[in-house]
Amino acid sequence: MSKTTMQELDQVGLIRTYTGEYLNFFDPQPEQISIESIAIGLARTPRFAGQCKNFYSVASHSMMVSDRIWELTQNKEMALMGLLHDASEAFLGDIPGTIKPMMEGYKLIEEKLQRVIFKKYNLDYTLMSGIKPTDKAVMCIEFDTIINNPDFIVEHENVIFQQFIKRFIFLNS
Repeated sequence: MSKTTMQELDQVGLIRTYTGEYLNFFDPQPEQISIESIAIGLARTPRFAGQCKNFYSVASHSMMVSDRIWELTQNKEMALMGLLHDASEAFLGDIPGTIKPMMEGYKLIEEKLQRVIFKKYNLDYTLMSGIKPTDKAVMCIEFDTIINNPDFIVEHENVIFQQFIKRFIFLNS
């Protein structure tokens, strides 16, 4: 295993992912992205800025959106878009949408990264707006049933990771 150098650590806009690739936020490339890095990043990222009674991950939210789209359409491509609609958050974190407009440059980085992720998996980014209504409907369900529910059962991040990968494989086949 190679040692990380100070030069690598000082590179602005560069992070090392779960699978060891370097991801450049300012010039992301499809080969810098892996489904494993997306899945683990989302499984470890809390939804709602972590303000739930129990941990709830962005990966769980994404699977719920994907499941709902699948129930409504039986369309694998749209359900895969639902699964990956927040994939950039695996690397950027889940920033509350109410403050994103105030963060200069953030939306550009997020959208650029999301476009590259969709390109990697042959998804049409222009269809993203079709995911938004389901995303919002799922958010309402989450507010009503998860965010303040101390009885909500939390799955371990490794279980969520495996479920996300399994869902991806099904939808990408």
